[in-house]
Amino acid sequence: MLSGSRLRVYAQGHSSLVAHLRSITIPTTTELLTSLVNFWGNKHNTPVKLSQLSRQQLTQSMVSAAKAGKGPDIIESTYLLAYAHADMLVDISDVCAQVGHANGGWYDFAREQCVVEGVWRAMPHFFAPIAMVYRKDFFTQAGIDVLPKTWEDMLTAGTKLKAMGKPMGFTFGHALGDGPSFVFSLFWAFGGSVTDADGKINLDSAETKRAVQFGQQLYHDALSDTSLTYDDPDNNTEFLTEHISCTMNPTSILWQAQNDKVAFLEQIDHFPMPAGPAGTPLLLEAHTLGIPKFSKNIEKAKEFISYLNSPDVWTPLLPTAFAFEAPLLKSYDDRPEMPWNSNPKLTVFKGQAKLGQALHYPGKPSAKLSPLATNFIMTDMFARVCSGKATVDASITQAVQAVQEMYQAS
Repeated sequence: MLSGSRLRVYAQGHSSLVAHLRSITIPTTTELLTSLVNFWGNKHNTPVKLSQLSRQQLTQSMVSAAKAGKGPDIIESTYLLAYAHADMLVDISDVCAQVGHANGGWYDFAREQCVVEGVWRAMPHFFAPIAMVYRKDFFTQAGIDVLPKTWEDMLTAGTKLKAMGKPMGFTFGHALGDGPSFVFSLFWAFGGSVTDADGKINLDSAETKRAVQFGQQLYHDALSDTSLTYDDPDNNTEFLTEHISCTMNPTSILWQAQNDKVAFLEQIDHFPMPAGPAGTPLLLEAHTLGIPKFSKNIEKAKEFISYLNSPDVWTPLLPTAFAFEAPLLKSYDDRPEMPWNSNPKLTVFKGQAKLGQALHYPGKPSAKLSPLATNFIMTDMFARVCSGKATVDASITQAVQAVQEMYQAS
């Protein structure tokens, strides 16, 4: 009923809520969420003016609101942005505690990005799990009988696949989603870190050097040449046009393949992110909901973000979201509505939130680190070496300088 509704929200006599939320790759999710939001607005006599925006647009929305002292009542953000703008955001500890208690609690990596000096300045919303999506037939043709479990295994398999004309494809380009998720997960797997546990810059290390050296070898021996310029949609396109055999991605490639009824649909599957010497810490992009202090509808905004994390929304939304949107509340993992509990090709995504980390890992969350994903310091550190524009040592030195300047500017 809701997915097809175009419920009108009447503004007469009622103060409206303006919400800037993240747009999602899967169109049916966007349509259903719009209907659910309108349903809530009608029920509570509170018109909701909903904008579903890209990461870049949401970042600009947060920055603009902080500068102007005005803007939407609810802003969704990611990559520690709510932490960086904590002074602008309302204390919502009460509703975060209520929602968390009712739904099994929040995952740690999400909580860390929302709690500033003991105060909840944002509410976790969802994350997009990541895994390796691959072509089973290409792996078989290359003689790969056992799926890679480590990054060294990935290099071995990718070398065979590239020699066959079907390389892997991971982005060293300025892709705001896939780029940081791949680069940080690889970097951390080799023990690298931007800061140590006390927040001191720790980038110039033997672990960083080993990670960059491996990235260079992986690019030259196993990856598509175009990996250096991939934007977020590009690896999806490369995979679905059969140019690459494997990439790191959420569930959108499989969803698109099903939607387009591609001839090789049955050959698409997933396997877990590989481990490095330091394990499998993953940069999972947690989206969080903040309410600026200038809002004239703070209590209604609290009710609205609680609704977005309620079973009234997630129960109908989860099946159509295809595990691209996964709640950051623990109780949903085993719910029958979660696609990874019914679709064997999505099982690999279950439990990833336990491996999730934020940009500050392994140190402490800091507003100073919030630009790390959007300024592509880490991505460029790898890309300069892969492209031959800098040596490993020179590129690390340049990255260290960029992080120091970022600290000084914040």
